[in-house]
Amino acid sequence: MKILDENWGRYDHWKIAGKFSGDSRYATHYHPLAYHLLDVAAVVEILWQQILTPRVRSWLAESFQGDPDQAGKWVSFLAGLHDLGKASPIFQIKDSAAHNRLAGTALELVPRDLARKASTRHEVITAYHLQNFLPQFTGVDKGIARSFAIIAGGHHGIFPSIGQVRKARGFNIGEPDQSSGNNPWQEARNDLLQCLQNTLDVPCESDLLAIKTPKAMLLSGLISVCDWIGSNTDYFPFVKTEYEPTDYMERFSRPQAENALGNLGWLATPIAQKPRSFAGLFPGIEKPNHLQQLADELSDSLCGPTLIVIEAPTGEGKTEAALTLADRLISNGSTGLYIALPTQATSNQIYARLKDFLADRYSDSPIVNSILLHGHSSISGEMEILENMTPEEKPVDLNDSYNYEDLTSVGAAEWFTYRKRGLLAPFGAGTIDQILLGVLQVRHGFVRIFGLANKVVVIDEVHAYDTYMSELLQQLLRWLAAIDASVILLSATLPYQRRRSLMDAYGQGLNKSQVMSVDSEYPRISWIESTGSETKYHSKHVFTSSLNTRQIVLEKAPTDFSTIGDNLETALSAGGCAAVICNTVDRAQEMYKELRKRFTGKCSDGDPEIQLLHSRFLFKDRQRLEQRVLRRYGKPGDSSIRPDRSILVATQIIEQSLDLDFDLMVSDIAPIDCIIQRAGRLQRHQRDNRNPSFIGKPPHLWVMWPGEASSGIPTFDRGTTFVYAEHVLLRTWLELKGMTSISVPDQIDELINAVYHDHDEKYDQLSPALNDYWDDTAQDLDKRRASERAEAKDRWLKSPTQDIPLWKFYEQQLTEDDPDFHTKLQALTRLTGNQVSLVILYRIAGALHLSPDDPRIVPIVESHGKYWDRELLKNSVTLGSPAKLVNQLKSFNTEPLWSKSRYFRHHRLVIVDEHGSAECSALRIDPDLGIQEEKNGSLI
Repeated sequence: MKILDENWGRYDHWKIAGKFSGDSRYATHYHPLAYHLLDVAAVVEILWQQILTPRVRSWLAESFQGDPDQAGKWVSFLAGLHDLGKASPIFQIKDSAAHNRLAGTALELVPRDLARKASTRHEVITAYHLQNFLPQFTGVDKGIARSFAIIAGGHHGIFPSIGQVRKARGFNIGEPDQSSGNNPWQEARNDLLQCLQNTLDVPCESDLLAIKTPKAMLLSGLISVCDWIGSNTDYFPFVKTEYEPTDYMERFSRPQAENALGNLGWLATPIAQKPRSFAGLFPGIEKPNHLQQLADELSDSLCGPTLIVIEAPTGEGKTEAALTLADRLISNGSTGLYIALPTQATSNQIYARLKDFLADRYSDSPIVNSILLHGHSSISGEMEILENMTPEEKPVDLNDSYNYEDLTSVGAAEWFTYRKRGLLAPFGAGTIDQILLGVLQVRHGFVRIFGLANKVVVIDEVHAYDTYMSELLQQLLRWLAAIDASVILLSATLPYQRRRSLMDAYGQGLNKSQVMSVDSEYPRISWIESTGSETKYHSKHVFTSSLNTRQIVLEKAPTDFSTIGDNLETALSAGGCAAVICNTVDRAQEMYKELRKRFTGKCSDGDPEIQLLHSRFLFKDRQRLEQRVLRRYGKPGDSSIRPDRSILVATQIIEQSLDLDFDLMVSDIAPIDCIIQRAGRLQRHQRDNRNPSFIGKPPHLWVMWPGEASSGIPTFDRGTTFVYAEHVLLRTWLELKGMTSISVPDQIDELINAVYHDHDEKYDQLSPALNDYWDDTAQDLDKRRASERAEAKDRWLKSPTQDIPLWKFYEQQLTEDDPDFHTKLQALTRLTGNQVSLVILYRIAGALHLSPDDPRIVPIVESHGKYWDRELLKNSVTLGSPAKLVNQLKSFNTEPLWSKSRYFRHHRLVIVDEHGSAECSALRIDPDLGIQEEKNGSLI
């Protein structure tokens, strides 16, 4: 056993608390700081040795003289020191029992008011002490020591500034001024530092080199995550018995760290497998198409980090091609995979496909499924974990011991909900928002960077984002390149300029000179090859499969719902499945109400032949409706039940990534890329049970065509111009006006670039009225884009190549997941306007229920337990419209009893009567229509 410095224990170090109970019933219950430092160091040890890939270890080791073993010791040492600043009066005074515990020692809290008046936080004290004493004890350069001190001091989510660190001494931290000479607290911190150094066998000579920003961010995220795990009292219970530090490390810290990481599913991470061909990965696909063959061939030459862009029509198997490329990159050393999609509905479907894929790929690793559950970013991942809970089960909080800092406690605990844990698990799927937050100036943003480092990130539907999100996406690509992550971008309708901007952004993150190449024609695969000091751009044309080489008949339909109903009755008189896509929820609800008067029958599955789907349903209702949509219109299979006749009325949530198939489609006019995406859901599957009326005929798309003013200007629906830029709608209208069909894939690139290119000479001869309308809407669009670019740059994390202090990357300190802050202070991934999150309950006979016919009485308490968390999540919804209703609901206070809930702290509780009308607002809820706004007793 290592003999420590003879000074160890001279200040009763065991009495310095690292964790203590916030419960007055256990006021003397605490965990020594020395033990907590060792606990966190042990978590890092196990993480480094058993979880981080060799490539990540080697990459980080570049800042530690290049030796991964020595680097592991240093990283554990630095992580363990993260809470060194807790050995200070300003922190110890937070514990009501500390005064009595430290009485009679050299660390006695006298005078007590000195600490109470101080304002410096413990992590800033950590940074101050490390920058001054790492050089003394390890010989490291002072400038380098300052960088690593700031990294350790950032574990609560924000890096301390140089000015804050400079003041973290003397009276500012409740200690005697330095001029007094004798400071037992400072000496106690020195002892703790030496204790950790000796226990971890960290060499006294310096191994530290200057650390670049991307590695600093990754290291900061690693320390934060290990601190959260090491703070979990389920795995690291308080120990008051005095042990020699090395003895405690062997008996407690290391075994408990291994148990904690094992329970999180991280120790059983599937190891890299031998590469498989496309046929080996997808044995159910008898003959891969040209896109999939080319992806298979390209995968042989991949060695990340790299960027790949796949552009091909919908239904061409882009997802399978991306998984083939991702699998090869993982086999070559990438850490894992995250698939990002634009909406919750699309992430739900891809999650199921990814789960099946990985269950086969890693069939010898039974933990894969639980990793996927951890990685599922949508709320339904939470449902799967909570599904078997009973009302009596008590909640388990991964951050119980953080009670002295409630806001930090709840925020950190949220990282262990399954919506966010997907970025920390090897495999995950969810919305793009979760990764875009990694490049916003938000607390713990570097934890996302840690979670994404060295992964393969697949981003689907990259054309689907507005200017603000596109700017954030480009900044994300710069960071992903800098942290050794590979990226695969998918789209059917990507404008030339957008593709070039995305590839350039990734190239900038690699920080190498760029060699350009000539683009191939659409469809195509483009990729970046990184060699030596330069990056080369490549592109190859892909042939479209015969199934997706076709003519889509384009018909201009009237906009009034009654006529659409008449036409659908005729078109579906012999059966068939149709989709009606509206641009707003309000239009979809009105269309549904009109059509259900005509289509009143039941399908073979027992449900109505007409259905409505949009974003304004309670989670449980939307989940039920989405599952029905997939059963009716998804790929043919065991769970598929194709109705003889049915209609789905929906918003644009079904236009992207969802693998659906309709015989006929009706659509509001929309930007050309949206029109093409929607048309991609027409007759996309080979199926034996297609209605005979639609066999052997080209698919038909009815576009509800806007009328024209006397001047010839189109009159777009007000809701449509709220959702989409009017200038883009105008250019789409001009392109489609004289067309009776769209040729796929031949006309896709031409149409996309005609609408999104900066200028097209063919429109120089418009009528005076149309020309003025063109100029006015173009100016509005330019202003909107400029504003969105400015919004993005104001919020985003500065580029990884910028040589500035770490704290300057998070100067804004934006708030995440709190819609009640002013939008300027929010970490917005989308400029969607005001939103409000609700839990809706029914008041029946004076008691609260989940629905009018559910006999269970819902308790509204501070801590529900997992069973009721699950049930309340099912009754939740987030609204972004109607605007008046959202503003009215936001004026209400959140439920006070939920202020510490990781799930509901930002939710309003809305109580409705048995008919669905809210008691104190204009909200009305209907299980078929979703949420509507009620005014003066009638729905509007």
